[in-house]
Amino acid sequence: MSHVTRTCRAHQVAAAALYQLQQKAYLYSRDMENSDSGQIKADGFRKWCAERSEMYPQFHFWQTVLDFELTIFQFVRSQQVSNFDLYVASQADLVTWFFALDHSNYACWLLVHVQVMSSLQERCPYVFREFICQAFNAKKTLQPFSAISLDQAHEQINALVKGKGRAVNLTENPGALRRWMAARLEIARLVAEFEEGFDENETTSDVTPPYLTMSRQKVSRRNLFMIHNHW
Repeated sequence: MSHVTRTCRAHQVAAAALYQLQQKAYLYSRDMENSDSGQIKADGFRKWCAERSEMYPQFHFWQTVLDFELTIFQFVRSQQVSNFDLYVASQADLVTWFFALDHSNYACWLLVHVQVMSSLQERCPYVFREFICQAFNAKKTLQPFSAISLDQAHEQINALVKGKGRAVNLTENPGALRRWMAARLEIARLVAEFEEGFDENETTSDVTPPYLTMSRQKVSRRNLFMIHNHW
């Protein structure tokens, strides 16, 4: 998972850099126009960004990149905090990007998914209530921002059960495959409990997650400080 962490950090730094560049350009523009540049007003800033996007293709390109980054962050956040409403809204926003990036198959099926999820309250009220209560994804610990999607949880369970020295080549035996599909969750639980019993350094659920530790916060602050001073 280290490569995933590095990728997320790279996207976060890129989005922060683009936003700071926009703010500096906005303040410089206000100063050149002899306006009040001591404070960035949200409405004025958004209007200025829209005007610059229409005037300058390069500004429009980087604004599009920033919008795409923020849309992805919304989807990731919806998974990590188990926010079903944000999940549906972020998926709806991603549909446009799938069409723009010529992923027509994903775009078409994502439209179906969004439509089903949006009408879930009328079609299946019980399922909708469970999803609102954070049952649409999985939590392996009680740590904040630690929820993951169900398919990712299944892949982790598969990796645990079918790892080196464990269940392998099951697809060649239909009977063994059916038994594995029925018992894999229980097998994964037993294997995890067995390994935890021999791990003296096993962390508990109340330990601060890695991305909230002081060292990780220092890295984030250092990256933002370098961005601020460089530009």
